Amino acid sequence: MEIGPRLSAESLAITRFKDKERDMTVRFGEPTSRSFDAYGLVELTWVHYRDRPDRRGQPETKALHVALDEHGAVADYILKDTDPRFFIPR
Repeated sequence: MEIGPRLSAESLAITRFKDKERDMTVRFGEPTSRSFDAYGLVELTWVHYRDRPDRRGQPETKALHVALDEHGAVADYILKDTDPRFFIPR
């Protein structure tokens, strides 16, 4: 079972200060979550969960966190492996 867009370093192709929120939603679909930082700037997160065990024998989960600037462009982003216990579908 897979949930969310496939996320890998090779598939991101994000350009800082050029790509906008709409570009990200076209590429990855609606974000899994949307929040705001202490300055009121938007932070978006996409999560991919794959029930296929990886080398550690656990499901694979990745999260893409994107911070937008005051103009709605991507200011920064990070893709990281996450703890699958936080994303197990119920």
